[in-house]
Amino acid sequence: MNPRDAAKTLLADVASDRNDYRVLEQLLEQQFAAALQHDAAAVGELNQRIEVLLARLDAHRRLRPTLAAQLLGSSKAVSMEAVIDCLPGVPSAALAGWWTELQQAVRRCKELNARNGRLMSSQQEIMQRVLHGESDTYVAD
Repeated sequence: MNPRDAAKTLLADVASDRNDYRVLEQLLEQQFAAALQHDAAAVGELNQRIEVLLARLDAHRRLRPTLAAQLLGSSKAVSMEAVIDCLPGVPSAALAGWWTELQQAVRRCKELNARNGRLMSSQQEIMQRVLHGESDTYVAD
């Protein structure tokens, strides 16, 4: 792949990832609502949709350094900042804005995922106590 094609693919992937993270954020919000309502079927369906989305995002994430290296050549350290610096005006400005948005979206989705995990873990713990009783109940000898 030549540098021009690498740049086009990189820009397209970052733009796609921005949209996918918006969708992921919505799915994580829906997952939280379904978990609050104890709707296991909805949680399962949402988990499947999230997995598909995460697979695409991960594929782009893994490809990004290769594309950046092809664009930058071997003389520069591979980083998105270096890619942004090497692009001409409009593409550089677009990628810089998209990259900032993407980083913010990643942080937001990580926060939502952690929140959802805490909720579901708490729910599982409560169910374990209901089904099996307290695990740390004091019993006199």
